[in-house]
Amino acid sequence: MMKTTFKYDHYYDNEELLGCLDQLSQQYSDYVSVETLLTTPMGYDMKAVTITNFATGNPLDKPALYVDGNTHAGEVTGSMSAMHLIDYLLTNHEDEKIAQMLDTTTVYVIPRLSMDGAQTYLTTPYGLRSVNRVYNHDSGLKQKDMDNDGVISLIRYKDPLGAFKKSDDDDLIMMPREPQDLYGEFYTVVTEGYVDGKVSDPLKIAKEDWGLDFNRNYPFGWNSEPYQPGAGKYPLSNAENKAVVDYVLAHENIGFVITNHTAVGVSLYPPGVSPSKNAPAKDMKLFETVGKVGEKHMSYPAVNIFDLFMKGRDHADSGAFDDWCYGTQGIPAYTVELWDLGPRCNLPFFWEHDGVMTNYD
Repeated sequence: MMKTTFKYDHYYDNEELLGCLDQLSQQYSDYVSVETLLTTPMGYDMKAVTITNFATGNPLDKPALYVDGNTHAGEVTGSMSAMHLIDYLLTNHEDEKIAQMLDTTTVYVIPRLSMDGAQTYLTTPYGLRSVNRVYNHDSGLKQKDMDNDGVISLIRYKDPLGAFKKSDDDDLIMMPREPQDLYGEFYTVVTEGYVDGKVSDPLKIAKEDWGLDFNRNYPFGWNSEPYQPGAGKYPLSNAENKAVVDYVLAHENIGFVITNHTAVGVSLYPPGVSPSKNAPAKDMKLFETVGKVGEKHMSYPAVNIFDLFMKGRDHADSGAFDDWCYGTQGIPAYTVELWDLGPRCNLPFFWEHDGVMTNYD
């Protein structure tokens, strides 16, 4: 088994991740270079890493793979997977197969797109989609750690119209109220927090201030609010998204893209805004063929985003990175949804599409 320089038994905050990149760049300077794409409002540098054997030629003259992670703040498995790839290739650069790969190809990695979002997610009790920037400010009840105990709890209060009731087994467990529950003690459950604006009855729950979604801000199939929540004011209105697009455009040797996310163990391929039957058949065959190789090594099935991953055909998630790569640049791109918890627990793994269940066990 080949080794790594660092341990992967916890999630790295920004300081640790940047420190690891700095150490690797000094230790393996003949095989890696690290550049800063931008500095975030919180003062963190968003880094891009180039890995190849510089002695065998210009990185831009070799065919290249692009990998990234942490488009969404809480999906820190993506950045750790990207970081592990960097570490693995450099630490084992003398291995025959890896040496041959680095002699002839280039690997580009942006391990963490949302530096500010991931840092907020990892070091505070707050959850967020992509980044801690106010977007579409709303009034009402907002989550906040009011007692500074490091946890944002749920709070219940008695309400004759409440949707919950206490469990018969434990007073601290809330159960959904059944249609036949006409009499008794009922509750409404809300987040710990404060009311921004007037207190209403029933209590108005504010939309999330930090609602930006970096994977809805790319200039392909982009749609504005309210059709596409989190899309931003206009395509590439987020500096991080623009930096990624500029980076890909500046590296014309990129021939394949992997963007790491976190949901369930599956590899997704475009198109995501229209049925795969409307896309070139040869392209879809390529996605399927390469996807089977990935399934062999990871056990993750490869499925088309629009056909099998979207819950409803009447609404596509627009402005995604993989769609932009494929739809505008012609680059095959996979969104790898890490974290296959169900199969690891021996639960059945399947997708439902048009009433047909496909089992991937």
